Amino acid sequence: MIDVFGIFTVYSNGEKIAQIKNKITDGGLSVIAKRVGGVAASELTQLAAGSDGTAVTGTETELGAEFGRVSKTAQSVAGPILSVSFVALEGELNGNIQELGIYAGDVLFNRVLWSHAKTNAEQLTFNYTLTVGRA
Repeated sequence: MIDVFGIFTVYSNGEKIAQIKNKITDGGLSVIAKRVGGVAASELTQLAAGSDGTAVTGTETELGAEFGRVSKTAQSVAGPILSVSFVALEGELNGNIQELGIYAGDVLFNRVLWSHAKTNAEQLTFNYTLTVGRA
């Protein structure tokens, strides 16, 4: 059996403030299967933030109340680990963040609840690590 899981590590102005395990959506699992099977599927490209705190189910196709996105700034693969980074500069994703999700093209790959009030005085860095291993 294979286990696939992802973790967000969040930094505020360079200081680690959170580490959160996410739920990969049904759409995200489909993206993984397509990529492994050699079928065209988008890579992880954008991080979205929203204000909906509804529990994560894994069946979501979009965030509950998205209010902004930032694009990927870096990506690397080392063995069974994919690392992707996103940066929200001082003027980006400002507001009461309650949910985060990464998109692969137009597919919501994952979703996590995280409560944070972001302001213009803050730059957030989101490092996402996807690990594929044995269950």
